[in-house]
Amino acid sequence: MVHWMLQFDMRAPAWGTPIEDLYSTALEMSTWADKLGCPEITVAEHHASEDRFLPSPMVFASAIGAVTKRAKITVGCLLLPLHHPARIAEDINIADIISGGRIQITAGVGYVPHEFKMYGYDMKNRGKLMDEKLPLFLAALRGDEFEYLGTKMRVTPPSLQSPRVPVLGGGGVRSAALRAARYCDGFYLTPQE
Repeated sequence: MVHWMLQFDMRAPAWGTPIEDLYSTALEMSTWADKLGCPEITVAEHHASEDRFLPSPMVFASAIGAVTKRAKITVGCLLLPLHHPARIAEDINIADIISGGRIQITAGVGYVPHEFKMYGYDMKNRGKLMDEKLPLFLAALRGDEFEYLGTKMRVTPPSLQSPRVPVLGGGGVRSAALRAARYCDGFYLTPQE
């Protein structure tokens, strides 16, 4: 069986296609590919890129979910150390509801220094941040009560998928594979940057 998919990073350099045309065309492509039986549409995440790489993958995944009916929608890699675990879980659960239960996540630690600086984190701590946030993120996706930054919280509404949206661990090093084996539903091997 041949596996084909669409992958969007939404790079929109100033000299290229106007950004509003790029996004609307990507949604048209997603609708067309879904009707042809495309099994997967993937979006990615990066921040403050000169080429305007997609910074809000859950917003775009929701839009794709609204215009498609069958394709699995993968966010990979979601840069989990840069996110509040409850806030991103809320966005994921809503995207899952909009898509009819077709969202899946590949969570990664990230590798671009300016992204960590932008959000007030030291990139040297990315593994530690991932180890801290990943179990909380998974609890948030399940709707479990958890504590973060001294506050107890619970994410609602739940996703359509039960007990939660599938989460793969992404990375290209041994520690990422071990983390995925401990916490996630699988491992997605990415090239080392």
